Amino acid sequence: MMKKSIIYILLLTGIFYFSGCQLDNPEISISAKDFLMLDDKSESIIVDVRTDSEYQAGHVENAILISLHNRDFMNKIRDLDKEKTYYIYCKSGLRSSSAVRKMKKEGFSKVYNIRGGIYDLTRNGLELVK
Repeated sequence: MMKKSIIYILLLTGIFYFSGCQLDNPEISISAKDFLMLDDKSESIIVDVRTDSEYQAGHVENAILISLHNRDFMNKIRDLDKEKTYYIYCKSGLRSSSAVRKMKKEGFSKVYNIRGGIYDLTRNGLELVK
């Protein structure tokens, strides 16, 4: 009986922990499909947070590269206009989710993670540029 109770407690703890650490907070993310359907992206800035080699292999047209792994990532982010709208992507959505959280902490209010990153963007018909 004691063993079942411990397993039950561990299971509940895990559920509560992981439910509080969701990567796809609807307030700060957008699906790749919805991003592609946006009518006017001309006033927004698309940021690729992958590595330079990933960016060179193919990226979203007009995206700027600010690699999350570079030491100067936060300095480059702080130089951006906090009043603009930003769409952030990476390979699968994990790095961009981290970048969005960092930008939110810096005071950016209109910043969105593109869930699924390049994988979902290309799966939904986006052609990358080199």
